[in-house]
Amino acid sequence: MATILVVGDRSRNRRFLGTVLGHAGHRVLQREDGAEAIALMRAEPPALVIADIRIPTMNGYEFVRRVRLDPLISQIAIIFFTATNHEAVARALAQKFEVFHLLTGTTEPEVILRIVDEALKQASCTERGESPRVFEIEPISGDEVLPENRTKLQQEIAERSRAEEALRMSEERIHWLLENSSDTITVFAADGTIRYISPSVKRLLGLDPSERIGKNAFQHPLVHRDDVANKQALFEAALRNPGVDQVAQFRLRHADGSWRYIEAIGRNLLDDALVSGIIANYRDITERKRFEEELRASKEIAEAANRAKDRFLAVLSHELRTPLTPVLLTVSALLDNSSQSEDIRPTLEMIRDNIELEARLIDDLLDLTRIAHGKMHLARERVDVHESIRQTLEICRNDMAAGRFRLVLELQATERYVNADRARLHQVFWNLLRNAMKFSPAGGTITIHSRNLPKLEGDSSAPILAVEIADNGIGIEPELLPTIFQAFEQGEVMRARRFGGLGLGLSISKSIVDAHEGRLSARSAGKDQGSLFVLEMATEPAPPPEPCEPARAVRVERRPSALKILLVEDDNATLRVLSRLLRKPPYRLKTANCLSSALELALEEDFDLIISDIGLPDGSGIDLMRQVQARCPTKAIALSGFGMEEDRRNSELAGFVAHLTKPIDFQKLEDTIQRVTTNSALSVSHRGSA
Repeated sequence: MATILVVGDRSRNRRFLGTVLGHAGHRVLQREDGAEAIALMRAEPPALVIADIRIPTMNGYEFVRRVRLDPLISQIAIIFFTATNHEAVARALAQKFEVFHLLTGTTEPEVILRIVDEALKQASCTERGESPRVFEIEPISGDEVLPENRTKLQQEIAERSRAEEALRMSEERIHWLLENSSDTITVFAADGTIRYISPSVKRLLGLDPSERIGKNAFQHPLVHRDDVANKQALFEAALRNPGVDQVAQFRLRHADGSWRYIEAIGRNLLDDALVSGIIANYRDITERKRFEEELRASKEIAEAANRAKDRFLAVLSHELRTPLTPVLLTVSALLDNSSQSEDIRPTLEMIRDNIELEARLIDDLLDLTRIAHGKMHLARERVDVHESIRQTLEICRNDMAAGRFRLVLELQATERYVNADRARLHQVFWNLLRNAMKFSPAGGTITIHSRNLPKLEGDSSAPILAVEIADNGIGIEPELLPTIFQAFEQGEVMRARRFGGLGLGLSISKSIVDAHEGRLSARSAGKDQGSLFVLEMATEPAPPPEPCEPARAVRVERRPSALKILLVEDDNATLRVLSRLLRKPPYRLKTANCLSSALELALEEDFDLIISDIGLPDGSGIDLMRQVQARCPTKAIALSGFGMEEDRRNSELAGFVAHLTKPIDFQKLEDTIQRVTTNSALSVSHRGSA
């Protein structure tokens, strides 16, 4: 089969001839432009040319004239193809320039193939040195073509035409997409030379594709000098890993001098015959980068503001706790004095209770910060919920009596143990009970009921314990129920003024329960209809009974009879009160109000115990402990208004064995001193439970 070149301005005619000739097994090349056709003939001479009388940039006359004047291609056989109304002109041209034949638009496919075969035979004679001859084959009538052959060929021609039309439309669609895409496609040779770049580079970088095609991307770079390594790494990675996507980001210079952030995805398709290059997709991510930078800056500002807020709350906590400390120490010491007048005792208890309430409000603020930062630590253990409820009631006994509340206690749950932080669970019950008392009238009823929720048949999960705390107080309006657990939420502004508090207790309780994978919900029938709060948590098995053993007494080493204590405190009032309380047997006390004085005393003599504030005017208790421990390990208690988890952790790392957060009562301080300075704990009797 032969190579045949079809030249003409009408794609329909070219496709028609291509279909007919291709069906016969010939290799068909097509060109629209006459100059391009001549260039192709010189590069790859065909056996035959079929040329339309109408050719862009030149007519058929000029096309044939140039072919016959070119010694390299002058002997190639040519057939004219023309519309009927140009037939007379075409015949004259065919005779003048030795064109082999003339085909018209009405020529049957069978006749076209016969003429082509004859032309190819004539071309073969010419190659053998025989004289070429020019003649025409007149179109044969339709009767000479077998009907079944004509029908089959026409069907095949129609199908091929449809396929070629679909291909053309697909190519046009792809071209349109490449031209209008926001991304830019670039194809590189293995050395970095740009072989192709899509028209969308005009939008991306303000460049015409012709400005970059043929240039080496590394010898004529547009990339920012700080990003050259990124682009080079992308290209080298693509070379090393054919067929694998490589991603990089870098800046490219726009025609207007600005820089655009580009995300490039490259793939090595050098071995793909269709591409034969490294293809890269460039996407403009300048706006995304700008947004990310603004987001990063905003995040840094927000984090700085949060750190400033945390520092402020820590300092505020310290400043609020410090003046409460000497008052609570004094009041607690007076209450512990058995000789105290009974007339003054209620007043002292009122002062103590209000100081402890103030300290609780400060703790709530710090708890809120811990929760917001996800820093609330849970020391989980098996907890008896009924016991926790009873302990809470004991603490609130005086408040219950003062409000003349009627308590209904119905602890009916058989599965009552949960895996929880004992102190945090106690805090939840304390908040819920105080909430019930706060919003109930004097003499109101508060009911605490526990039960185990029923399970579905086949449910193997742990039983659920539900604790319900109900009151007959002011209730909750339906519109306020969805926000009742939000921080600082107490409903109406006037309600907050009437009942006091910051509105943090329920929010903190909800967060604590959530951290335990539990559920805390609120219900109310409306205003003045009372409230019901329900705590639900998964239970765990009760602990095994302890074996019954006789009481055993173990010899213990108690603390020294005379305990040498160094007290470091910069608040004068707290220092005076603690000095007075600790200057009695078995304590021998020395005091300092700053770091330098404390270090001087610590170097002069050894102490059994150091009690130190953390914040000091010329340093900190942390600095003191580090220097003292380096010289002589000494037990120490931190006594500070800073009570965040980080503060406690820093105290422990510095060598403090206990961290007490102000304000504290003297009994708690003495208990801590006893625990810290006693070498071993006194053994207790082990008794089994019935």
